[in-house]
Amino acid sequence: MLALVVFGAFAVVFGLAFAPLLLGGEAGVSLVTAVLLLPVLAVLAAVTGLIEGFTTVFVVPIMVLEERTVLGAWGRLWPTITANPGSSSRTSSPASS
Repeated sequence: MLALVVFGAFAVVFGLAFAPLLLGGEAGVSLVTAVLLLPVLAVLAAVTGLIEGFTTVFVVPIMVLEERTVLGAWGRLWPTITANPGSSSRTSSPASS
């Protein structure tokens, strides 16, 4: 579902950039608008990918094992994610001890 939102956003930017060209007008303002919206769409795509990835890998198993809804499973997973932010990057390997 979120992928459709990202696809729709890209379609809107494409339409803003190229519709004036197809209709015989000037594309200056539309092209600038489209270029300025591209970073926003890139962030939207990245966030969407993270949400879908976490949902597939972590939330769905919680839903199956604990018979929860999607929001219930996210509610179960969220404290685990926020409990120790960045702790995996600070762990030392046994060889460095």
